[in-house]
Amino acid sequence: MRGSWGGEAAGGQADGAVAVMGGLVDAVERSASALASPALLQERELGEVLGALDRVAARTHALLVAVAREGLGRGLHQGAGFSDVDWVRGVCPGLASRTAIEIALVARAAQQRVHAPLADAVQEGEVPLHRAAQVLRALMRIRPALGEAEYADATDLLTTAAGRAEFDEKDLARITSKLVATCLSEKEQIARAQAKHELRDVHESSLADGSLRRFVVTVGSDADYEAIRTVLMSPLAAPTPPKGAGEDGAQGGEPAQGGVPGAGSEATARRSRVSREAASAMVVSRWPSWTCGRRVSGATTRS
Repeated sequence: MRGSWGGEAAGGQADGAVAVMGGLVDAVERSASALASPALLQERELGEVLGALDRVAARTHALLVAVAREGLGRGLHQGAGFSDVDWVRGVCPGLASRTAIEIALVARAAQQRVHAPLADAVQEGEVPLHRAAQVLRALMRIRPALGEAEYADATDLLTTAAGRAEFDEKDLARITSKLVATCLSEKEQIARAQAKHELRDVHESSLADGSLRRFVVTVGSDADYEAIRTVLMSPLAAPTPPKGAGEDGAQGGEPAQGGVPGAGSEATARRSRVSREAASAMVVSRWPSWTCGRRVSGATTRS
């Protein structure tokens, strides 16, 4: 008898929830009809209505997380043969794609006890949906680098930060970025540095009819940039003056055939060559151990 009574009570609660939702839909429809002509609202009323609608939207997101959390916990998405995101999209086709992804992300994370407080905070309206999703994305990055106790502490820290109204979106982004940078494992930091290192390159190409050459230098750090810039901007890298030019740059000799100045003195040409070789050596000295392309005059080039 007790089990039967319990089943009837549960069924009654379900029927009550459906009835409440039906009433909520009707109320929303009536509100939409009343707001069909917002031009009739006073300026003060416009702000109040917008604020009220914002609270309704936030509360709706919280309820969506609560129901999706229960649905995923029961495995409804698996029974339908969908991923959690596709299941949420299927049952809520009116949601924006990003919103559906964030709802599924929070609902899925809530299946783990360590994330339950964050999901509870979303359902209670203490943490907005998009801020909870931002926190979870940061937690996913640092989880491999932390132990269980440390990860739980990080989760509590970010949950608290996401719920504090004095922290705006930029503040929360700085907090999560700082935590990720602090918690990333040494192995991952080394891998990221190596990937950045391997992107460096010197690419040579020809312009127009081949009379001009262009070099594109890709550097991976501020130190590389400053070193190369110092060499290229030094006096040794100055253009070769015309043949016969004095110290002030005035041309003192006859131009070559066709009006093109000569190649300059041997000493100036040697300084220019030394400058180019110094720049090439600077790049090569900071190059990774592997090589690609071919080496020409001490610099790695690619066709």
